[in-house]
Amino acid sequence: MIGSEKMSKRILIVNDEMVVGGVARVLNNLLTTLVKTTDYEIDLLVLHKHGEMLKGVPKEVRVLEGSKFFSVIDLPLGQLIKSKNLALIARKLYLVFLMKAGMIGNKIKRERKKMKLDSYDVEIAFKEGFCTIFVANGNSKKKVNWVHLDYKVQNFSSNYMPLLKKTLSLMDEQVAVSKVAAASYQEVFELSKPVKVIHNIIQEDLIKQKYNVVIDETRSTFFKQEALTFISVGRLVDQKGYDRLLEIHHRLIQEGLLHHIMIIGGGEDEAVLKQKIKAYQVEETFKLIGYRENPFPYFKLADCFLLPSRYEGLPTVVFESLLCLTPVLATKVAGIEEQLKNNEYGIVVDNNENSFYEGMKDLIKHPEQLNVMEAHLLTYHYHNNQIVEQIKEIVEE
Repeated sequence: MIGSEKMSKRILIVNDEMVVGGVARVLNNLLTTLVKTTDYEIDLLVLHKHGEMLKGVPKEVRVLEGSKFFSVIDLPLGQLIKSKNLALIARKLYLVFLMKAGMIGNKIKRERKKMKLDSYDVEIAFKEGFCTIFVANGNSKKKVNWVHLDYKVQNFSSNYMPLLKKTLSLMDEQVAVSKVAAASYQEVFELSKPVKVIHNIIQEDLIKQKYNVVIDETRSTFFKQEALTFISVGRLVDQKGYDRLLEIHHRLIQEGLLHHIMIIGGGEDEAVLKQKIKAYQVEETFKLIGYRENPFPYFKLADCFLLPSRYEGLPTVVFESLLCLTPVLATKVAGIEEQLKNNEYGIVVDNNENSFYEGMKDLIKHPEQLNVMEAHLLTYHYHNNQIVEQIKEIVEE
């Protein structure tokens, strides 16, 4: 019958920026998978349109840009003050005032009209916080909030709790990336409706294809030494705990427990870390090599992946390490126990410096543990199909 065909769903996904980091990578994985497995018409709105990860957005996805008002949304006020850019400082202060005064909703509605944003079947705030407020003040048919952090450990909305609680009452669905993140969010914001749990999409086939790429010999020799080699991939920021990892490394080296650590990534703490590396005289054993578009060959060559994070929601990088057949030593953060399956694929320690030190020390002294975990990883696979079905259910129900 004419007109009986089911119309494709129109989806808008909102993120604040696309700087190198976990959320942007997870978002690109999701977009790539949805383009391949559904007929959804997908737009991506990046409120402050910048960042290396824009290059990874599939060409089938239309990328929209926020108005000038949103150009400071991801920039800390302290950073802007240091820059002495008066126009941006004024814009940020105006934004903070509107948030504090509870007037941000009306401003967003006016900006959405300027941007000529349509009504969508489903609109997703892919990073909880300001994106949630933005989506809540739109007119799409269904509004979904996506949570990536453990809010009992780190609540970025603590200064705006009344505003966020009011905002969440306007959302139709809450989704979190791990069981711990879901339970924390529900408790912190006193939500009556359960928060759904949907793990992050991982491109398993692409990772396995990329990890066989041969890397530069000057880098590969780092992994050919007799002592254990550890790797970590992440932004050089306080959350990721690389400052305490350096302290642990220095302590172990002083005790005569030789090992090597390579960290892939950049960030605001890089200069401070480099100063300490030089002061501790560990330049040959603790390497910062910056951002790498394809970090997976490094995973494959390392003996163990390190996650010293202070907090996470669901560390995607751990799944990536497991797919590269590399065991993990991790702090106890949200999602990690769902990932490492009762220490079958790695070891979880308490989230403090001394516990991580003890975990590394034990692996250095008893490296045969890693062989057992590697054997378990030979049969490891990721469950993307199930995740896609969960997302479809949210979009189509």
